[in-house]
Amino acid sequence: MPVNKNTRLANLNKVTDMSDKASNNSIGRFRLADIVVILLCISGAIFSINLFRLDMSKTLDSKNEKPVGTIVIKYNIVQRRIADRVLWDRLTVESPVYLGDLIRTTDLSAATLYIEGHSIDLDENTIIRIQRSTDGEGNIQINLNTGLLGLTTGAEGASIIFNLMDRKVEVAPGTILNAAAGSEGIAVLVSEGSVTFDGGQVIGSGSMFAMDAEGRELIEPAVVMTQSLINVYYLKNRPEPLQINFSWDRINLEAGDLLRMEIASDRNFTKVVRVIENLDTSAEASLDAGLWFWRIFYEDKILNSGRFTVVEATGPQLLSPVTDSQNDSAQTRFQWAETEGASSYTLEVSETEDFANPRLRTQTASVFLVDSTLEKGTWYWRVLPVFPSVYEGSASFSQTSFFHIEYDRVAVMAALQKERENAERNAAVSGRPGRGSSSATSDASEQDGDIVSDTDSDSDLEISDSTEEPSVEISAVSEPVTVATVTPTSVAEPESGTKVPGGNIPAKFTWLQTNAVSGTEYIIEVTANETIASHSLEYGNKDIKITIRGSTAGLVVSLSSRGTMFDIMPRVTLVLENITLRGRNDNNESLILVETDGTLIMNDGARITGNYNSGRGGGGGINVGERGTFTMNGGTISDNHATSGNGGGIRITGERTVFTMSGGTISGNTARGGGGGLYVWPGTFTMSGGNISNNTAGSGGGVQVGGRGRFTMSNGTISNNTANGDGGGVHVGDNGSFTMRGGTISVNTANTNGGGLAVVDNGTFTMNGGTVSGNSSQEGSGGLYIWRGYFNKTGGGIIYGYTANDSNSNTVKNSTGVVFTGAHAIWASTGSLVRQRRTTAGREDEISFDYRNPPPAGGNWLE
Repeated sequence: MPVNKNTRLANLNKVTDMSDKASNNSIGRFRLADIVVILLCISGAIFSINLFRLDMSKTLDSKNEKPVGTIVIKYNIVQRRIADRVLWDRLTVESPVYLGDLIRTTDLSAATLYIEGHSIDLDENTIIRIQRSTDGEGNIQINLNTGLLGLTTGAEGASIIFNLMDRKVEVAPGTILNAAAGSEGIAVLVSEGSVTFDGGQVIGSGSMFAMDAEGRELIEPAVVMTQSLINVYYLKNRPEPLQINFSWDRINLEAGDLLRMEIASDRNFTKVVRVIENLDTSAEASLDAGLWFWRIFYEDKILNSGRFTVVEATGPQLLSPVTDSQNDSAQTRFQWAETEGASSYTLEVSETEDFANPRLRTQTASVFLVDSTLEKGTWYWRVLPVFPSVYEGSASFSQTSFFHIEYDRVAVMAALQKERENAERNAAVSGRPGRGSSSATSDASEQDGDIVSDTDSDSDLEISDSTEEPSVEISAVSEPVTVATVTPTSVAEPESGTKVPGGNIPAKFTWLQTNAVSGTEYIIEVTANETIASHSLEYGNKDIKITIRGSTAGLVVSLSSRGTMFDIMPRVTLVLENITLRGRNDNNESLILVETDGTLIMNDGARITGNYNSGRGGGGGINVGERGTFTMNGGTISDNHATSGNGGGIRITGERTVFTMSGGTISGNTARGGGGGLYVWPGTFTMSGGNISNNTAGSGGGVQVGGRGRFTMSNGTISNNTANGDGGGVHVGDNGSFTMRGGTISVNTANTNGGGLAVVDNGTFTMNGGTVSGNSSQEGSGGLYIWRGYFNKTGGGIIYGYTANDSNSNTVKNSTGVVFTGAHAIWASTGSLVRQRRTTAGREDEISFDYRNPPPAGGNWLE
């Protein structure tokens, strides 16, 4: 039932017809009507101020309470009203919730509430209230006032209570259900587990309970969708329409009862594009890109309905360089058209058309990138849009384009280097300070191996203005050095960016605040150790790229007061190179916060260290919010701590958040909760290189993934991490997924289950490459532990068992090192059934486990 639809306020038009004489007589004195209007305005202002004071008072009171959960915004507008408060708040990407809160979603909105191990998905136009069932000490109680929600309760721990039209419903642990409430009554559909109504009635898996507005129980037919759920986004990476598959479970329907599906392009179904008749439990339809609505009928009754979006993902149009063009500059600017829905882009540049070994492969949130590393020759390039984890399917690359570089960077740099060497040698003979010596006053500098020449009038480097092949003439050299195909404006390799003026970092950021130009790259060079306060990198919605770079190795920028050192706002990219950012041991924020559409890039020599975050959210070093992007090409994230939350090194949260790691190290971080090195809940994490090592957490010593987060590992190492609970190396739970295609998970320790990996509570682990070796736990399995989760090993990849004196062995052993007789390689359970693999699961072994579909275990278990 829709709530709070847009209301229309009628305009009050006041027309006054007054003669000139009457107007003149009224000058200098108020009429009675004027006085009444003024008094009404003053009264309204006083009332509004009182409302604001009351609203602010309630807000401040809530800040002093302990949150009971977190709500994550999936789409559009979600609001909260704190108990006894007057006004509604519009919630941000991830917000705390408190007892007594009212939560509501608007049209085409959706959110997920995480509370005490339970996950609650709220559909559009839904209102709930959060309470305790008895005296603030009992189980969590959710009052569903109106709308539709989906609930997945934790496999262990306390149950949860629903209040539906004064009917209390106790939901057992490990239950999955949908619940609806409105003016026509209530309905509860149980997919797994069970619920108990206050009258003692029990509804089990595959059953439904419905009641009309007068309290009469109804025996209603229903369907529960198992594929193509509400609000799904599908990626279409080919020109032809995309085939969408639907499947469902039938409730209170006979075997011969056939169903009908309708698909429309509008929510009122005035534009129906597909009608599919005589259906049992599935259907399929091929559709173009767009927003689509579906509903399923039995006879004339709608049993279920929803919506999904098909997104065009065939790759963006390439804009620059133009195909077959010639580039005579030292820099190449790549630019492409924006792809709707993409959170970032992967650019590939190769010397060959097949891109077998790309010279450049990098990810950026912008639609352009400037490069100065490519040499003379012909280059091929393409762009792949990267979509958030909420999208199903995969995108495709753009069409390939090519261009030519005539600027001979190698020859120019060799000439400049020879010029410097001869100038210094000449200076040593003459006693005159030479270019590059310690006493030289030249503007020439070297950045990352690139030399920038003087621009003074007495420069030793001269370029001919003729159209003939120019040459470089050096005053102290007997013979000129000839450089082929160099234009007069491309003498030396410039830095990729504009150096920001100022005596220190705050002064440079002040300059940027006033002078930043959209589409420009800036360099903030750090020349000495500095201490700075918090900075918000916000420049009026401009596309800005800022590189903070140390002029020499070992320079440190320290945080002077509690808070976030750098808050990266939308459309801003921050790059860290050759610099250390140091936090505080009494902090209550992450050292770096990446906001919506912000981007952080770490390159070699960058280091984020020494920050203790006591805030409940977590993220000791870095916190990346919804639609933020973090790319780690190198550097180190170490000695950071989430003392009250998750993600000692990094916390990734938001379904459209992307973290890509191709190099660098995440080590020595700790979290009280999950993810000592990295916490992904939700979001997308791709690891193709680097190391995650020596981190510690309550669960997931190295990495924890959940809340529909996705982790893909093709290379790199996760090693020597420790979990006080489950998952020494990696912990996957709560509908999270981990795909291992390569790399190594080794020498990790869990004090309970799963030294290498723990996959629990609807988590999924897919393995077709890589190695799990040398891990240990005190319970379950030393290698892989599965509790009510999913596992599929399709061959390719090794999970070692136990062999005495073999360092590759995964082992189950106690704290003193005594090895038990147990499932050293793999241990899996549905709760009532257990499967074990004690010996090594090699590349040729195919093993699977699906706790919800009997028989749950397949392949070579070799118990």
